[in-house]
Amino acid sequence: MSLQTSRRVPCLRAIPTADELCRYGVKLKGILFDMDGTLLNTEPVHTLALWKLLEIANKDHPFSSMNELNERLCGLCDEDVYKVLAPHLNCDAFEFIFQKNQLLSLMSREESFRKCFTPQMQTLIEDLKGKGLLIGLVSASQSEVVEAFLKSLGLHEFFDVVIGRSEVVRTKPDPAPYQVACERLGIRAYEALVLEDSKTGMESARGAGVQLVQVAWY
Repeated sequence: MSLQTSRRVPCLRAIPTADELCRYGVKLKGILFDMDGTLLNTEPVHTLALWKLLEIANKDHPFSSMNELNERLCGLCDEDVYKVLAPHLNCDAFEFIFQKNQLLSLMSREESFRKCFTPQMQTLIEDLKGKGLLIGLVSASQSEVVEAFLKSLGLHEFFDVVIGRSEVVRTKPDPAPYQVACERLGIRAYEALVLEDSKTGMESARGAGVQLVQVAWY
């Protein structure tokens, strides 16, 4: 059971120092980051890719702006995103995910993509590693996309474990992604602190029994 099930989850609106972050956990051995909207400011990148797919398939879709699209879909895995958008697309789920992955991979190679990873975040991760903590990345994004983003930004060296959609049978909000991450790190759930920005991610973390901090710094 999570140490935080009986109290309100704290919310951080600015990227903290490593010392500040560790004050939110007890007997920590590992820090687990969500990717989109937590480690990286990539929610706008995902939203733009979805907007492009919608515009190609059906310019009469019901979304008035990318902000509205993001509010409706933020935190959902690709399968659930497809269920929402399917009436406005002309492809099946497999083709939708394939097309989205291709777009995201291309976008990750653009110079502007580097702005998604801030100097403050790099300092935080480096300092957490310096404290001897294990660092994991746990994302509901397709594993190909996670790989493309990490490769583009040169971030693989920071992570002791990386969990994408392909590594688990059930993704967020199911607790499996965080459970698998803890198992692979060789730590117990209560020894991990998770950073999450979405409701589905927080539900996944709660179910896994980890310590949890909500983030809203992007």
